[in-house]
Amino acid sequence: VVAEPTPAYSTYIPIANYKAAVTIAGSPSLIVQEGELTISRDVDLLHTLNAGSNDPYKLFSGAVTVEGKLTFIYETNAELLRYLNNSQPSLNILWEHTAATDSLALNLNKCAYTAAEVKRGEQYVQLEVEFYGIANSTNAGASGGLSPIKATLLNTSAASTYV
Repeated sequence: VVAEPTPAYSTYIPIANYKAAVTIAGSPSLIVQEGELTISRDVDLLHTLNAGSNDPYKLFSGAVTVEGKLTFIYETNAELLRYLNNSQPSLNILWEHTAATDSLALNLNKCAYTAAEVKRGEQYVQLEVEFYGIANSTNAGASGGLSPIKATLLNTSAASTYV
């Protein structure tokens, strides 16, 4: 029997979404209204005839995939042209508290725009772009593999503290 961990409540408050800084192809973008990003990975339990045990023999983890959607205020054709020309820009989203030690950074060194739709439902025009991350060695870092995204979460909690 393992003892229950002692709760350690944090003084951190959630980072407001409006504090996100978006950079596309190396340039700051102030026209992103909203977005969504999904990181997923298929995992299969491999069962074998295992001497009467129903525990899986291994877990097989598939490739990491990243998909998302961004809604832009349609001021220029830049994002539409990235879609039409398949230019595969980098996409960086950074949420930061007042201190740089408390942040979440999502970096897609290469992302492909797969669909773009002009929306005219508001008094201004929007451009909705769907994208996916392209696996590359830059996002994988020191692992030597390939990854479509690098996610970096920084905080000042002590090691082995879960809040």
